[in-house]
Amino acid sequence: MKIIRLEKILRTSSIINNQQLVNQKKIRKIDNSLDNAVEALKFVCTQKSEVNEFSIFGQHISAQLQKLPLQESLKIQVDIQNMLTTALLRIMNNTPNSNNMSNTSTSQSPISSEMSMSQDTFDCSV
Repeated sequence: MKIIRLEKILRTSSIINNQQLVNQKKIRKIDNSLDNAVEALKFVCTQKSEVNEFSIFGQHISAQLQKLPLQESLKIQVDIQNMLTTALLRIMNNTPNSNNMSNTSTSQSPISSEMSMSQDTFDCSV
């Protein structure tokens, strides 16, 4: 009778140990996921946030487009993108080391001949 009781205790102890191991693995997995999320947020927050007249102008244009009906705002968005593409192609054609691309556009753009492209940045100073 004592042997059967001892076997039950050992089995119960083994089950508890296995459950504890499973729980520890789950906790480690959650900890790793949280660590990865924190690292991703740190990376996003360290990105340089640049506010200048161009980013402010972009926000202003965005606010105006949002007030228009969707179809109209999409047409205007295409016009703006075409103007930028035309200017970039013109700049590439005027650059001595550019690929041989022909300038097929006849429209004039008030955009400066020196344009810089910057990557998206995030403001984490909340």
